[in-house]
Amino acid sequence: MSRSVAAFAAASLALSSMAAACSDDASTPPTSAVDGGASSSSSSSSSSGGSSSGGADGGARPTCHAAPIADDAPRTIVISHPFGASGAKDNRYERLELGPNGAITRPDVVFSMGRNFAGDIVFTPDGKLGLSAQEDGTIGVFRVESDGKVTVVDRGFKGTGYVERILMAPDGASVLVLDMNTKENGGGLYEVMIGCDGKLEDRGLVVAGGSPTAAAWLGAGKALVSARAIGASPDTDELHVVDVASGARLGGGPAFGDKEAINASVAVSGDGKIALVADNGILVGSRVAVVSVAGSAVAKKSLLAVKNPVSVAFSPFGNAGVVVGSDGEDDYFRVKVDTAATTPVVLDAAPIAYKNGKPQLPGAAHVIDRGPLKGRVVIAEVSGIRQLTFTAAGALEDTSAFEVSKGNDIPGSVGTLGIVR
Repeated sequence: MSRSVAAFAAASLALSSMAAACSDDASTPPTSAVDGGASSSSSSSSSSGGSSSGGADGGARPTCHAAPIADDAPRTIVISHPFGASGAKDNRYERLELGPNGAITRPDVVFSMGRNFAGDIVFTPDGKLGLSAQEDGTIGVFRVESDGKVTVVDRGFKGTGYVERILMAPDGASVLVLDMNTKENGGGLYEVMIGCDGKLEDRGLVVAGGSPTAAAWLGAGKALVSARAIGASPDTDELHVVDVASGARLGGGPAFGDKEAINASVAVSGDGKIALVADNGILVGSRVAVVSVAGSAVAKKSLLAVKNPVSVAFSPFGNAGVVVGSDGEDDYFRVKVDTAATTPVVLDAAPIAYKNGKPQLPGAAHVIDRGPLKGRVVIAEVSGIRQLTFTAAGALEDTSAFEVSKGNDIPGSVGTLGIVR
């Protein structure tokens, strides 16, 4: 049971024509949502495009979701439960809550949309809307109500691009969609606007690309994208700096230098000077590239050897980072970071010390960068939720493990996780 996003990318590369066909034949989304055991109303079950009265209007970016939650407010966590009894596929999600003291509570709020095994779950900054990259190529949308209940807004929005990764814009007005297909089969970056009522509007292709697999924001509307090609990029470049508003490729550079990487995760340091790129592909894999970023120029610095890296992230204190190994090589590694040094990232020789048991199929690392939980890292594991902590001194500690499923509780197992940050 692999969590690796790179596995999806590998399938896309090998079977690009099939993937293109699948994008036109999304499976029918579920017809009901469950909220704490009761039926939950849905303001839209449409899978077609179109904005609502509270949506985008011909280019204007709504600001209704831009204000972040308070630093000390409880944070919503949503996990997917992709398996039912006997391992059958399921489409359930569950809302939990992370308090300002780091305690997780489970208020029994369960709902259904499209199935999500390892796709992204992202939130608008105000924490009111969540979007899920579902395995049928659609986006599920849900709203967190003031009483903590969940209303499904759209069980499966189908836009122009086949959704495999989504990246929330910092202002909460849109998501950047990554279609991992080849350029010839519709691959590239797409934009979907988010209305004030949660309804989505497809803005179409931003820029055509070959198998984009991961991206991170650089600031000022720019994204650092891992892809075999973006626009008319040179064959040597694996990373691309893209101006999302115009669709222009501003520059880029190599990460690994061999064009054989299938990258599961990209992270940019707080000062924007370096990036980590995790190759968890089937061609080479088990390596992390350290690259420098200067404006639109990207330069390869060094390579780190980590088995099956699925996620990378930086500490908000600027002096450390984490590499998550998964897919049977389950470990958390700290990296020491000094962006001014000749060798800006140094990998610890051994995994961190585990106070709460060995990791089990960990997924993406979500870092909280403000408030009383600044430095907290929240990660889904197959049986629950792990919390690590970056300290101001640069350490990475195993803080807690919250159990969601026990023993052979397959329906309770966790697929993926999203958190309001």
